[in-house]
Amino acid sequence: LWPDLEAMLVEAGFECEMKIPVMVMSPSELRKRDESRVNQILTRFALQQSSRCSALAFGTEVDVSEAQIESNIVAIQTGQSSCAGIWIDGELVSNGWTVGGGSICELAGVGTHPNFRNQGLASQVSSFLCRKHFENGGEHVWLSAGSPESEAVYSKLGFRKIGVQANYSLGV
Repeated sequence: LWPDLEAMLVEAGFECEMKIPVMVMSPSELRKRDESRVNQILTRFALQQSSRCSALAFGTEVDVSEAQIESNIVAIQTGQSSCAGIWIDGELVSNGWTVGGGSICELAGVGTHPNFRNQGLASQVSSFLCRKHFENGGEHVWLSAGSPESEAVYSKLGFRKIGVQANYSLGV
């Protein structure tokens, strides 16, 4: 829409932090995975474990407040979000979210504990969340793929690239 914007941002001192693919999928494009181990996450305890799992998956600090847990519960109860994951030996090892209600939602925060990667768990969680959205009348799921590896995983599920998200910031 704005072909000169990138040059203008750079000229104004902004730096490109990242450029990542934006992908989308409709119901007919979903290539389902085995979802037999995937469960919806609905309880306060499970949401706390979801925050822990995400922190381990993305290499960040576990920082979950009661207010955030309560906000997540309300979002799930009102249909604005959905969370699902896979438990192995009592530990949540892979999880993800859909965010947004109605016909379009974002698949976000899909991650797997480092000790459980390369087993297709993130694909199973993603398949489950997308299928649930479509079963509830959803028409599209979109995401921003954070790496070439995740882009490949999402492509195998049926997502297709529709653009690029570019993040710029002032070097503060």
